[in-house]
Amino acid sequence: FVLFLVISFSSLGLVVWLVFPNYVDIVESEKALLPRTIESIAEWQIALAREGFSSGSIDGVWGEQTRQALLAYQSRHRLPRSGAFDVATGKRLKIQEPVFETRRLSKGDFDQLGPKPSSWRERGQLDRMRYHSILEMLAEESHSHPDFIIQLNPDVEWKKLKPGEKIQVPRV
Repeated sequence: FVLFLVISFSSLGLVVWLVFPNYVDIVESEKALLPRTIESIAEWQIALAREGFSSGSIDGVWGEQTRQALLAYQSRHRLPRSGAFDVATGKRLKIQEPVFETRRLSKGDFDQLGPKPSSWRERGQLDRMRYHSILEMLAEESHSHPDFIIQLNPDVEWKKLKPGEKIQVPRV
């Protein structure tokens, strides 16, 4: 960045100002790094997961598992146990950007796919369990429900994916 030196005179004598033309950009980018108020159920679930409180699969839907995770969080932090996204909890639990990330699919991702075993015996003979689809893999990696991943990526043709394509997922 460029630094400008501005000299002015005042009753205090000579004043030297350093002017950073990109200062506003720097401040704005640093704001993105600051925790902020949570704005949706999905963000509550992501924030809880980041703190080690699982609400089950992240799906953006209020349910009993989200309530139980919130109660556990409230207990751990000595907050009133409301089981709701109340003011006291909102003051304590914040979300850090980025909430979502873009995941670029690689050849290695596709190498992790395999057919579903037809029996327990066949399953026991596998060298390792494989994912049955890219969607299943992404959902497991991001602690999310597959339907939520689909909702985040409405234009994706899931049966036609190939390496290099990008998919939006929660950043847990």
